[in-house]
Amino acid sequence: PYVVNYDFPPRLETYVHRVGRTGRLAAYGHAYSFFTRNLARLAKPLSELLSAHGQATDPNLLALAEAWSIAEEKLGPEAAAAAAERAAAASDGAAAAAG
Repeated sequence: PYVVNYDFPPRLETYVHRVGRTGRLAAYGHAYSFFTRNLARLAKPLSELLSAHGQATDPNLLALAEAWSIAEEKLGPEAAAAAAERAAAASDGAAAAAG
């Protein structure tokens, strides 16, 4: 079985529930997830979760996790989250104008 997360969930618990659908009854499966910068705050916990379970971790996810950690150190968690929301909104607006 395959699971494709086109819209990555905002909570890791939901992600675990979704990808768990691939391994029912001890079967092997594949899960593919589209993960964008607007969820950067989840990059580190997601990479830790994948690593803890022996799953491959995309280097881009690791780089995003590192960038988010730096942003939190420099700005603080609340300000980093606000900056990420502004960047996502600006990106969405640019995409809408181009499309």
